[in-house]
Parts: sequence; structure tokens; C-alpha cells
Amino acid sequence: MSTISDATIALTGSNGLLAELPGSQGHGSLGEHGGTRNGIGGTATSSAPQHWEEARIPVLGEAAFAAWQEELGHHVIEHRGRYWVEVGRGFFQPIHPLARLRRDEATRPTRRCWGFRARLAHEDELHADASIPVHLLPDPQSYGLQRLSGRRRRYVRVSLRDFDIVVLASPDILLDQGYRLAEEAHAHNRNSVLPAPGAFRRKVESHFVPGRGVALAALRHDRLLGFTLIYAVDGMAYEHSGRIGREGLERNVRLCMFHVVASIVQRSAGIGELMNGFHAPEAESLCAFKHDQGCEVVQLPARAWFAPLIEPVLRRMRPHTHYRLAGIGRASTGGTIPVADS
Repeated sequence: MSTISDATIALTGSNGLLAELPGSQGHGSLGEHGGTRNGIGGTATSSAPQHWEEARIPVLGEAAFAAWQEELGHHVIEHRGRYWVEVGRGFFQPIHPLARLRRDEATRPTRRCWGFRARLAHEDELHADASIPVHLLPDPQSYGLQRLSGRRRRYVRVSLRDFDIVVLASPDILLDQGYRLAEEAHAHNRNSVLPAPGAFRRKVESHFVPGRGVALAALRHDRLLGFTLIYAVDGMAYEHSGRIGREGLERNVRLCMFHVVASIVQRSAGIGELMNGFHAPEAESLCAFKHDQGCEVVQLPARAWFAPLIEPVLRRMRPHTHYRLAGIGRASTGGTIPVADS
């Protein structure tokens, strides 16, 4: 990274940090990933969709998830026994956003970077110099429809009689109809990333390798209204990528889809957290919707580091991006500088 402006572009451009960050906005962007066509979760035995009420999410280990991301073409490195991924040119974070690192692990993962951030382990939270602002569903193991307001409970019950939400055993319908939804979502919200058709295909197909995750689709008379892809790593679940079209928005698919995701997480063993994207306070209506779903904005104690002069420029030119990278309570001069490996 040769200039400060280059660093800013890497974080905020169409292929920058927020475009590729796993779990970035709940129903967010689809990046360039690859894989093969197979049943999901290691349990599907046919290409017929299955009902969501019995679905569970397989939990990946960090190394397995890192291998998946590396297979998909992401720049993955190992540092002090933990895996990191380059999510914007020159900027690194742990391989999944909610990973907890000890203070001695949360250091500059490579000298060829100008910034990083990492969530800290419980015992090291007092040493945090930043935070990671996320939408989390509190106590997902006790989730139930009663968590929602009476009005939203009625919406869910009525809407789930209007369309079906199913667990997909093959990517066929997403490959056939999913890109149209991506185009509709991009037209509705220009801040969402519209991947190239080939990148969309690789991303979708990669999710159907056995043991990786669950793909959900909202269908009405064989017409795709929306979809989402979810996975879990080391006890943390992510509603990673999805798209909902115009008709799906009118039919409350977004609300119902999150209820289904939370219900699947609730019955899945070994999952203690569900992330529904990073907090974007400038998107007021989206934040209000997530709050009504039962999510809370949580500032996760973290350590962040930026090369000299990068942070003040980023803070001034892209304050919302700086907030998503470093959270609240960060001194104007930045935090302490962690020691890198030699």
C-alpha cells in the first residue's frame, strides 16, 4: 500500500473491506468464492428442498473455515497459531469476525499490512483499545417467536402461510433465479454490492459442499422470493449473505427469514452467538428493523492498529468506515501499537 488514498479506496471501494467482509450486513454482499455442487450440511441426500423446522447448522473449526476461504481465493495467513484474512487490500482481521484472540495473538499479522483489528478474549478485554460494532442476537439458545412484538409475531404467522421457507439441498434454484434477486436488491440499495454473474455462481456453489452451512430459500409457487446463506465457526453463527427481491420485501420475507435463521441456531448444539451484520448507524431504517427483530448493538472489545497517518485520514474522510473498523472509545491519536513478529 503506497499511499493513504490507496488505503482509503481499498476499504471503501466496490471491492473493498465492506464488500467482502463475512457477515457484513446480514442480507449483504456475495463475494468471489468457489466450490462444488453437493448437498449441504452433510445431511442432505437428495436434491429436493427440505423443511427448516428440523434443520441444524454444522459447526466448522477455524482451520477448516480458513481452508474454505483460501480455496475461494482469499488471502489467508497464519500468525501465532491463528488464521487471518485480508479483507481490504492491506487490511487484515481474524478469519471470522467474532473470533476471540488473546492479547499476544492479536498483533500485526504481517509486516505487509497497514492495519488490522481483532476481537479480544475474555481475559484480555481490559486491554482493548477499540471495539467491533455488531448486531448480535442475545442468548440465541433461548430464542423463540415470543421474543418478537405481537405485531411482528402476527406478520410471521400470516406470511409463513403465504410462502414457504425451505432448506436447499442443491444450488439449482439459486443459480437459476438468485442473480435476478441480486440485481433487484442492488437497484433498491446502491450500497449493496452486485457481483459479476460468475462470482455469484462460485459463491453460491461453494456453500453446498457437505458440512459447510445451510442455504435457505423463500419460495412461492416455485418462484424465488429471497435466500440467505448461514454458517457457524467455533460456536459463532453468521447470517452471511443473502438477497431479497422486491416481491419478497412486500411479503415480509426478511422478517420471516431471520426468524427461521434464529430458530435453526437455537436448536443447533454448540452455538452461543448469532451475528446479523456490522452496525451501520447511518442506515437508520435497517438498524431499526434489526432492533425490532430482537438484535442488539454490541461493542465487542478489540485491538486495532493502523499505520502512521492512516487512521486520522480515514477518520476524517470515511467516518462511518472508521467506526466499523475501530468502534467507539478510540482516542483521536489511535490506540497502542502492538508488537509485530520479527
